[in-house]
Amino acid sequence: MIMPDADASSLSPAIAYDDDGGIAYDPSAPATSPYCSIAISTTFHPAFSFHDFLPDAIFLTSDAVYFFVHRALLAASSTNGFGSPLVQRKLDPAEPPIFLVPEDSVAFDVVLNDVYDLPPTCHAPSLSSLLDAIPSLQSYGIALDPSSPLYQHILAESPRAPLSVYTAAAQYRLDALAVAVSPQLLSLALTGISDSAMCAMGSFYLRRLFMLHHYRIEYLKQLLQSMPETHAETVECGFVEQRNLENAWMLATASLLWDARPDAYIVHAAGRSGVDADDTLPRLVYRESSFDAELSSGQARM
Repeated sequence: MIMPDADASSLSPAIAYDDDGGIAYDPSAPATSPYCSIAISTTFHPAFSFHDFLPDAIFLTSDAVYFFVHRALLAASSTNGFGSPLVQRKLDPAEPPIFLVPEDSVAFDVVLNDVYDLPPTCHAPSLSSLLDAIPSLQSYGIALDPSSPLYQHILAESPRAPLSVYTAAAQYRLDALAVAVSPQLLSLALTGISDSAMCAMGSFYLRRLFMLHHYRIEYLKQLLQSMPETHAETVECGFVEQRNLENAWMLATASLLWDARPDAYIVHAAGRSGVDADDTLPRLVYRESSFDAELSSGQARM
């Protein structure tokens, strides 16, 4: 983006607020310099065209970066008029309104990329920046769709910090994202979850994570406790040989189950037949059923 000069803050013209909360420059205000520098988004600039239409509204972020957008698209993508009825109000097209937003330019760029269905890779935002944009999306009435580039990008970046992604998904009730990222939490030590993360995800999703680990181990025990079926006795493999095999099986499974972890059998449970026993084990946090929804609605958040 085009960044202002170091002294640009002292060169800005006067700003006047209108009755609707928008801002407008006072052209009669004197300037202390013959020129001023402003920061404009390199993606959402004045010449940014959408279906052959030029922008008809301007948003100014908390770090003084301008974004030129199309009000019709914002209104169509949002369930609450993009957080303001001003977006849907008829205004003079010759004078695009300017709206102040509390987000900084990084977070607001992520929000607009999702609205315009653009991949948020142009400025390479960090995973934390992507997650920070989720509450902004919800405040603007925009749902994070699993098919959107933003959702897919968050999922692709989730191995960097899977617990952070799961916590954000739990905090903002993004069940599909919580389920999708849960396989990456199988190696997580549950005792290492911080108090702040537990409070953010809430008791319902924390319980689901604990039960995922519990059911993985219990189901593995259930599979291994079943002895392999024996064949008819032969000269080479009679009763004694088969009993020795059963004893060896019990010793091997006991050793495996002693150190069983939710992710350990991904390697140990692979059979010689080439079929991985892990394919039969529950890997994902169970999806929210009607009973779970009932439980969560009446359960206090941590």
